[in-house]
Amino acid sequence: MSTFLIFALLLASTYAQDEGGLMECVKGSKTGDKVAAAIGACSNFDDYDNTADRNDGMCYDFNNTISWLYEVYSHDFCILNEMGWVNENMTDYNWDQWLADINGLPEDVSGALMEGHDEWQLCWEDKVTDWGNDECYNGTNSLYSEDEKMKLVHIGSMVAQYECFRDGLMEACFGNDQDVLEQCVAGSGTGEKIEDAFESCFNDDQTEVSRSLAKKLSFQSRNDNETQCYDYNTTMDWMNSYYADDMCVLDHMGWLLNNGTTGWNLTTWIDDINDLPVETAKGIWDKQNMWTECVAYLIDEGTNNTCWNGTESLYSDEEREELGQIGTMIAEYECFRHYFHETCFELYGDNGNDDDDAYNYNDYYGNSGEDDYGVDSYY
Repeated sequence: MSTFLIFALLLASTYAQDEGGLMECVKGSKTGDKVAAAIGACSNFDDYDNTADRNDGMCYDFNNTISWLYEVYSHDFCILNEMGWVNENMTDYNWDQWLADINGLPEDVSGALMEGHDEWQLCWEDKVTDWGNDECYNGTNSLYSEDEKMKLVHIGSMVAQYECFRDGLMEACFGNDQDVLEQCVAGSGTGEKIEDAFESCFNDDQTEVSRSLAKKLSFQSRNDNETQCYDYNTTMDWMNSYYADDMCVLDHMGWLLNNGTTGWNLTTWIDDINDLPVETAKGIWDKQNMWTECVAYLIDEGTNNTCWNGTESLYSDEEREELGQIGTMIAEYECFRHYFHETCFELYGDNGNDDDDAYNYNDYYGNSGEDDYGVDSYY
């Protein structure tokens, strides 16, 4: 049964989220050819939504967890087998093959991964510690037996090892978002405010720091079934949970109104943009029209969803009015965050992320045929 827990970590975020960019990074190498062959060999497998999560406040038993992982990650399991990254019993990594494939990457990529070994080890050990403190693993609500917990300790370590490797690979290929962000705001009063907000909200968690402002526009779907609609309380709970970290930063920055009204403190926000380094501020303001179009697009997508205003909607008119205001703010925030990220990489990134393909309009607005990402996910 541990097989299905093992492959939960596999290649989903690295190969699926930016498959084209990754292949460009590793092309011409022995491992690059191997990755391309693995993706091709698994092309007939159903590619389930690997962003789906179960953050519904419930704890699940061991068998339920395994079944869910099998459903979500069968495509990734195929790629894992093709890469040969687990042993014959599917219970542990084949480290010899893994290291051989790292050495088969382009020299600059493999070198960066090998140099980051100590950072990788600290990363996965911290993740295991955090997961071990989860209420559903070790709390009174846990549904796991002691034997199941022992299995999960081993598998959790494997998951953490891969996730930290994945992050290191993406950094080696595309650069460090955090480094670019620091250059983008360096020497400004706004940069100092951002640093203070991150320290207050994330306790120096670099993963969360990178997520907070330097992130491409992508909405995470909460629906396993796109036709399922949710009531007002469930929707609010989900949004409050998903955006808790972001809200902390925005509140710390003073970008939210604090007079009991839902909305932006535009005066503070404009002052903070203008206080950024001159090139950064100019780059952001130059994208104002694109930002406006982005917001309009996402609002249109959301309000045309059947769960928003159709016969299946579970919202009252009053609830719809409040959610509409919140949804507009989410769209405005996500679009700003995207163009902030884009501006920073255009000015300070040196990894080619500022070419036309890296910031494809359709990729961010959901026109590529992938409906799992979009403002409609909230309604």
